[in-house]
Amino acid sequence: MMRRTFIPTVIAILVTGTAISGFAAAVYHGLFFYKADGVMSRETAKRSGLMKDDGASFSAELAFRKSETGGYFYREGGITAFIDETSYTTIDLLAECERLGGCQFRK
Repeated sequence: MMRRTFIPTVIAILVTGTAISGFAAAVYHGLFFYKADGVMSRETAKRSGLMKDDGASFSAELAFRKSETGGYFYREGGITAFIDETSYTTIDLLAECERLGGCQFRK
């Protein structure tokens, strides 16, 4: 009897864990974009070297936030945002936005 309930229980736990992980990733991504100092267009991000110009990118924009150490944390938006990690750069993104345009500042 116990053997019959073991497999469905394990499957239920795995599905629940996956759902919680997906929800946590969505909340983290949403909070990063909400707290971002600015948003950069895909074209500006490519010209700055923050996005690859491979033609397969689904991201429409890149959000960035100033770090306490002087650089910037950034994340791509779009479909791949939940897969990609938050990255860090020492490029002065405010200066790049001033030079290249294509940015919206939120703060």
